[in-house]
Amino acid sequence: MRGFLSRALATSHSDTQKTLGPLLEVAPQKSWSFAARSQPGQKVLDTLLSLSVNPLDAFAKRTRLLYPQAPSYPQVFASASARSLASCHDQAMNLTRSSLSALLLCALLSPALAWAYVDPTTGAPSATRVLRGPDIPEQNWLPGHRGVDLALGIGDDVLAAEDGTVAFAGMVAGTPVISIDHDDGIRTTYQPVHALVDEGERVTSGTVIGRLGHPTDGYPGLHWGALIAKDTYINPLSLLDDPMIRLKPVDAPARRPL
Repeated sequence: MRGFLSRALATSHSDTQKTLGPLLEVAPQKSWSFAARSQPGQKVLDTLLSLSVNPLDAFAKRTRLLYPQAPSYPQVFASASARSLASCHDQAMNLTRSSLSALLLCALLSPALAWAYVDPTTGAPSATRVLRGPDIPEQNWLPGHRGVDLALGIGDDVLAAEDGTVAFAGMVAGTPVISIDHDDGIRTTYQPVHALVDEGERVTSGTVIGRLGHPTDGYPGLHWGALIAKDTYINPLSLLDDPMIRLKPVDAPARRPL
C-alpha cells in the first residue's frame, strides 16, 4: 500500500482522475462532510473536503454511507479506523489539492480498515442470529420495526456495539432501555435490557452494559436499533460486516486421496 500511495501521489490531478475513473469522481459542485472518531482522523477528512470528493457506489459499503442529508449538500458518515486514518495524517497535511484524491482512495481501500461495531449479543463483527429484520418507516409516526431482533436468552449479557457514552438507562413505557451515543454521531439502542451502566458512563466496544429482560412486545431476543441525527432510524446491521458464508461439499469423501 505504501508503494502504491507513493506512485499515486506522484500523479497529477487529471492523471489520478483518469486512472481511478471507475472508482473516484471529483464533484466540484458538491460538498461532503465526514464524521470521524478521532482528532487525527478528523484532520485528514477535513483536508479531503477541499477536493469535494464524491464516493461512488463502490465506496458506499466500505465507508458505510448511510444517507444523504440534502440533494446538493449530502451528509456522509464514515465509520473508519482511526488508527489507519492517523497513519496518513502527516502526509495529508503536506499534500497538495491535486493529490488528495489518492489519499482518500488509500483511506477507503486500505486492508487495515476494520469495522469497529460489533454484534451486541456476541461481540462478533457480523450478525448471524437475526430473528427479525428491520422495517423502518419513511416517517417516524408510521408503524414499523425500527431495528432488528437478535437471538439472546433472558438474563444473558448485552454488549456495547461500539465505544461511546451512555445517553440513557431507564424505563420507557414499561420497557428497560439503554441508549449509547457513539463518537461518530450514531446512537444505538438496546431493549429490553436491565442496565449495569449509568447515564454519562463511558463504555467500550464489546463490554457488558446490561442483561436481557423479559420481552414486553411479544417478540423474543434483543431489540437493537440505531439512529443518526437522533431522530432518523437506520438499519443497525449496516454498521456491521457481512457474515461469511461457507458452503459444505455435498457427499464429499471423508478423506481426499493423496
